[in-house]
Amino acid sequence: MSAPASQADPTGQIPALDGLRAVSILLVMVSHAGLGHIVPGGLGVTLFFGISGFIITRLLLAELASTGGVALGAFYARRFLRLSPALLIYAACAGLAMAALGDPFRLGEWLAMLFYAANIWKLWGGFPDGALAPHPFGILWSLAVEEHFYLIFPALAVLLVRRGWFLPAMLLGCALSLGWRMV
Repeated sequence: MSAPASQADPTGQIPALDGLRAVSILLVMVSHAGLGHIVPGGLGVTLFFGISGFIITRLLLAELASTGGVALGAFYARRFLRLSPALLIYAACAGLAMAALGDPFRLGEWLAMLFYAANIWKLWGGFPDGALAPHPFGILWSLAVEEHFYLIFPALAVLLVRRGWFLPAMLLGCALSLGWRMV
């Protein structure tokens, strides 16, 4: 039974989505623990991306409906403040571990990691794997993909809503991505 509207979360947060995000992360962890042949980590990543896209779209549309616009600068500042502290702590820990193991400093790897371009760097053959483990920055490809979405989608969504093309464009995007996945 759901809570009455008067007791709804005033922030608009949907607690069930937090649970689904946890499940998506667990899927990735189980896959990385050597069970990828049973539980594909890509399923968890796809689920997480879908939930993130839904949440961001919902926030953008709510702001657009209530104010008539979207403060993109504030949006990007919130994204930066939410993600950068964890990224910098991870970079510091990984950097210390890499230095302790004698891994040479490679500027390109650090720039790709810090500027959310790990996915592109990885495609270009960056992040050489060590003898015992994958490169610690290689896993940041998914964060980079998500950041690219955050960079492009909000402005595009506002433009599409204002032109009345939002729903057709989203349906077309879903159909094209499904078609691409099938190929």
